[in-house]
Amino acid sequence: MLFMTDTRKHALMTTLAKTRRHCSLIEQEMALVTGDITRQNVKNRLVFVDAGNRVTSDCGQMEGTRAISTQGQLGWVVRHQRGEEWVAVSDPFEAFDDVARGIFAGAFGGDMRNPFSVLRQVGRKIPFFSAP
Repeated sequence: MLFMTDTRKHALMTTLAKTRRHCSLIEQEMALVTGDITRQNVKNRLVFVDAGNRVTSDCGQMEGTRAISTQGQLGWVVRHQRGEEWVAVSDPFEAFDDVARGIFAGAFGGDMRNPFSVLRQVGRKIPFFSAP
């Protein structure tokens, strides 16, 4: 969507504001006015991001921010050491898991369904270790 009408933009931002938990209707309306919801480009995907709806991973290395795409799909923008990713899931910890699996599989080039192949590749990189 190159051009977006103001009503479509407002509808997306309102939908995103309604996903906030433990907020009154007034606080949800204030999120639209105060500028908590901004438009960002994440990996060539235009999304609206709610800066007031953030979750940090258990390890503290990733941060998930609630977002909605211009197509109306809710998800999370996960920021980590290598950049940021768009993940279209409802649970932030599932988003962290998907991003971590993608980083791990990309780093070792292994198939995450078969973790032993990844362990063999890591073992070959360690000196004085013979992997079968």
